[in-house]
Amino acid sequence: MKHYPFNFVAVTILFLMVTPSQGNNQASWQLKRLLQPSPKHLHEEQRGQIFIYDGLFEQDVESALTDHFNRIEHMMFIRTKEIQQGMVVQNDDCD
Repeated sequence: MKHYPFNFVAVTILFLMVTPSQGNNQASWQLKRLLQPSPKHLHEEQRGQIFIYDGLFEQDVESALTDHFNRIEHMMFIRTKEIQQGMVVQNDDCD
């Protein structure tokens, strides 16, 4: 597809704009984009854009993968968090 180089740059720029210091505010807008995408975001996905979600909880990721199965190819998750024995643990893998 001819949009891949542009999309890679766009995703990289969006990813670099998101820093870990944004905390809960970062998670809230990412969750909204993931679970309730705007028509603009859906159009971007239809054009081939992939969005990298950073630092979401595993249960939110699982919910999105189940409820928005038709959009999976446009999602990437990094530093996913999960709760193990009452503690939040960050997974450094990329899903």
